[in-house]
Amino acid sequence: MEGQELAKIVIEGDVSKGIQNWTDVFPEDVRLVEDKANPGSKIANPILSKYKTPGDLIKGVGEMNELIGRKGVILPKDGDTKDWDRFYNEIGRPETPEKYTFTEVKDLHPEVVKGMTAESRSGWAKVAHAFGMPQIMADNVNQWYLKVLDTTMRNAEASALKARQDGETALRGQWKESYDVNFKASQTAIKAFGSDSVLKKLGNLASDPEIVAMFYNIGKKITPDTGTVLPGSGGGNGSGEKTMVEAQARLAEIRAMFNDPKSPLMDANHPEHEKVCAERLSLYEQIEAAKQKV
Repeated sequence: MEGQELAKIVIEGDVSKGIQNWTDVFPEDVRLVEDKANPGSKIANPILSKYKTPGDLIKGVGEMNELIGRKGVILPKDGDTKDWDRFYNEIGRPETPEKYTFTEVKDLHPEVVKGMTAESRSGWAKVAHAFGMPQIMADNVNQWYLKVLDTTMRNAEASALKARQDGETALRGQWKESYDVNFKASQTAIKAFGSDSVLKKLGNLASDPEIVAMFYNIGKKITPDTGTVLPGSGGGNGSGEKTMVEAQARLAEIRAMFNDPKSPLMDANHPEHEKVCAERLSLYEQIEAAKQKV
């Protein structure tokens, strides 16, 4: 068969010569390949099937040669969403955000653990998927971020503890032996403005030296006592006598014993029972007497 005739048949096809498609001019072992889904069967070569004409084939081979000649990773073109999705999936991104798996990071700060909810994990998986992160990258970044949060939280706690300890040392130096009584008086003042729940909500702030000193000073100003003292023993002002705030703080302590049947107040057999009962009565009398003077 002459070259021109063959070329014409290849391009246009020739049913009379058994050529229905231009690919029929290739040998069978080129036109047909094994069907991987059905071993032993043959299917049309997908490489040939994707080209409609010999010209398309020649053009495709040229593009492949150009592609092979490039170096490094070949990125999709900007704006080509489908190609980018295909690229991300090929480098290891799961098909959907739900298919990410994350390594458990142990011994994290309790507050960090508390923030690791199902919603937060789902949100991170969606972000990682949108950014095209492979499984290994998303997992490593997640571990790194949790450790950063852990370190930040622990450093903040350590700094706050040191500041509180330094402040307490200074306050103890100022109040000396009156520190414990004045501290309790401060807590009483907080509850006087709010309640036990307010004290709980303040948490560590209720023990902060500046807060303690502030509420102690407030407590002194909102009671009938403006610097005078109550008659009695066990002073918190250094003179062996209690201020109104100190007396109220001690009375609040004794009242709290009502909730404990084994406390000195509630247990008649307790060795401190009579002493505490007498102190409670004395405090009532002292506070009432001070109020009458105002």
